Amino acid sequence: MPMEGAPDGICRMKLVPVRIEPELWYTCPVHSNVPNILGRTPGACPIDRRPKMPVGVTVYWRCRQSPDEKLMEPGRCADGSPRETVHEVRAHGDHNPRHGGSFFMAPDAWHHVEGTYPRAGLWRGYFYDNFTQPIDAKTFAGRLVLREEFDPATKATKELEVVPLIPGPEVNALDATLRGDQLPLKATLKVKFDANSREYRFDFAFTQYSVDTAAKK
Repeated sequence: MPMEGAPDGICRMKLVPVRIEPELWYTCPVHSNVPNILGRTPGACPIDRRPKMPVGVTVYWRCRQSPDEKLMEPGRCADGSPRETVHEVRAHGDHNPRHGGSFFMAPDAWHHVEGTYPRAGLWRGYFYDNFTQPIDAKTFAGRLVLREEFDPATKATKELEVVPLIPGPEVNALDATLRGDQLPLKATLKVKFDANSREYRFDFAFTQYSVDTAAKK
């Protein structure tokens, strides 16, 4: 039974036990938070008929009298009733792209980004937390770098073509407007998630347009 959480020396958080199911489970790509969607078998999502996606899952047991307490073994509650079995998608158990793009985890092990190229003239990035749930990106500061070169004299990289990021149509999306049709496309996202964080780099390469599996824009 693994212990999930950061060591005390990193963030001072208490380690907690978790039980991880050895097999992948399946859930809907868009409606993963809907009750009773998570299951052991693949197939079509009952809500929108899109194919379910594989995810990593944890299991625990709980009692009606103390629903917030996660018990690590089956058994009986204080009133004699059997403990309820609960399955949840675990943190970092779902790294499936939501919009047909390339999906990366940031080095901070919390933020995630999906880069897409849905059509000529548009690069779009989507941002998620460690449970692949959308997070508000409007305070993020970043840019999309299309060309850069390394200067051996200064030992620094010079950005030659940079596109600013603007808010996208969804709260967790940032857009970059490109010039015309660029395929294949190589692009580097450089972004800070808050004023005190370091800048992270994510490299994307597209040989074709991204096919959005969540919704048509």
